[in-house]
Amino acid sequence: MFKQVKSILILVIFFSFFIISQAQATCDSSANGNWSAITWSCGHVPTIGDNAVIAHNVTLNQDATVNSVNILLGCTLNTDSNTHTLTLAAATEPIYNAGTFNAGTSTVKLTDANHSLSSSIAFYNLQWATTPLIASRTLTINGTISITGTLNIDGTPTNPVTLAGSGDFLSSVTVNNCASATVTNVTCNAPVPGGVVSAPFGFSFKDKPVIFSEELKE
Repeated sequence: MFKQVKSILILVIFFSFFIISQAQATCDSSANGNWSAITWSCGHVPTIGDNAVIAHNVTLNQDATVNSVNILLGCTLNTDSNTHTLTLAAATEPIYNAGTFNAGTSTVKLTDANHSLSSSIAFYNLQWATTPLIASRTLTINGTISITGTLNIDGTPTNPVTLAGSGDFLSSVTVNNCASATVTNVTCNAPVPGGVVSAPFGFSFKDKPVIFSEELKE
């Protein structure tokens, strides 16, 4: 009986490992074309956990969630005329650009984790995938980042963000609830204790009575 149970456990472990190994792969593009239609070396359109390697001129024609995207030298990742979202999970180099990334009006989302970017890349929208963040996060930038749409990597009063690294933003950006920033061209607005913003003219955001001066009463 013990031998039978042991054999079953071995089979379960083997098939679990097989399924996991099949679900996570490096997926190289095999030809120019749309993300959803071209043949990928892993045998399927890249999904979460897969590392997509752009070895041709590929157009992102759908929303996609992958571990990382690596755009090789001389190759291009385009986005079509629709607004698509590319969600990336990898901590180190979730998107590495040695080629060209034509962001169009796409949104690149980073998962609620620490991430680092070392290549120079132009985004349209760049944001966290989870808002608000569930923990304090660090985004390390060692390349030049350009934002032509919106940047939403703000932290929260309880979970601030840190922008580390020696990189820079091509134009000035502001990050709220920011613990610190070594990245150039970043205005790092420190967290406000309790999330309360001071109010002018005697108003209060803590449900206290509104007080006016005698001049205003008249």
